[in-house]
Order: sequence, then C-alpha cells, then structure tokens
Amino acid sequence: MKRTPDAIAEIASESNVIKAAVLYIAFSVAILLFAILLAAQVFAKPQPQEKMEAQPTRQDQPIELGDVRWLRDLDTAVANSKEQSKPIAILFQEVPG
Repeated sequence: MKRTPDAIAEIASESNVIKAAVLYIAFSVAILLFAILLAAQVFAKPQPQEKMEAQPTRQDQPIELGDVRWLRDLDTAVANSKEQSKPIAILFQEVPG
C-alpha cells in the first residue's frame, strides 16, 4: 500500500483532531474540578472558634500593661522565681503615663 501525500495529510489531520478533542476534554475537566474546589471553599461554613476568657484588668497597675499581672518589684520576682523554679524576664522599658 502506497502512501500518497494526500493520504498522509488525511491521517495527520485525523490525528490532530483526536489530539485536540482529548486536550479539550482534559481542559474542561480541569476547569470543572477547579470550579468545584473553589465553590467548596466559598460556601463552606466557618468552623466555630474557641472563645478565650479574658481576665479582668487589674486595678492596681496602669492600663498600658494590659491584663497580665506583671510584677514590678525585683525582690518579689526573685523570691517567686526560687519558689516556683522559673526564670525571670526583665524588661527595661518605661510605661507611658
């Protein structure tokens, strides 16, 4: 069987049509999956967050220090450190106000 240029061109064009159809289907499936994943993210209900209980602000310290009870006396901090076997953090910073 001889292959003429017309026969070869016909086979090549059929092959290109099949390749184009496969690429079209693959691309369509990829877009569909992307749309499904995007919709799942957009319409998902947010998970409830745990509520943190806020400690009341201490009245005997400036509001700038926040809700944490900071010690402001080195001797008391050293005694507590020895008693609880915990290190001491010292912050040399002026509290405004």
